[in-house]
Amino acid sequence: MEVNEDYGRTFDRKYGNGLVEKYRCEGAEAVIVAMGSMVGTARTAVDKLRDEGENVGLVKLKCFLPFPEEDFRRIGESVKAVGMIDRNVCLGHGGAGFRMVRHSLYELDDRPAVLQFHAGLGGKEVRVRDIVKVGEKTLKAARGEKVAPLVEWV
Repeated sequence: MEVNEDYGRTFDRKYGNGLVEKYRCEGAEAVIVAMGSMVGTARTAVDKLRDEGENVGLVKLKCFLPFPEEDFRRIGESVKAVGMIDRNVCLGHGGAGFRMVRHSLYELDDRPAVLQFHAGLGGKEVRVRDIVKVGEKTLKAARGEKVAPLVEWV
C-alpha cells in the first residue's frame, strides 16, 4: 500500500488502495470480482445491469498476493453474494481467485454466497453479455434463490 500512496503523490491519482478497486459497489447486494483485461468488459456489464435497476457492483482484484483478505471481509459484510471470474483452473475445485475469496470470507458469521465462474481460458473472448449473465446469476444467489452449478464455465 505504501507503493500505491507514493504513486498517488507522484502522479496525483490513485486506484483504490492498490490491492482492490471497487466500482459501483455502493448499495450493491452482489459483486462481481475480476482481474486484468476482463475488468473493462465487466465495468460495461455492471453499467448495463445498473441501468436496468440491478444492484450489482464490481471489485477489481489488482493484487493476488499478498491477497487482500481484510478488504474482502469488509466487502463480504456488505453484500449477499460474490461472483468470482477466474481465467484459470486449479487442481481440485475452482480457480485460484475463487479459493482465495472464499477462504477470506469463511470466518464471517453471515458470509455471502460465493460463486465461481471460469471464463476466457485459452484466450477465448469474454463478452459483455457473458459477464451480464454472471451478474444475473450472482444476484439470484444474493436474493436467496438456489443457483446451480456452483462452478460454471462461461
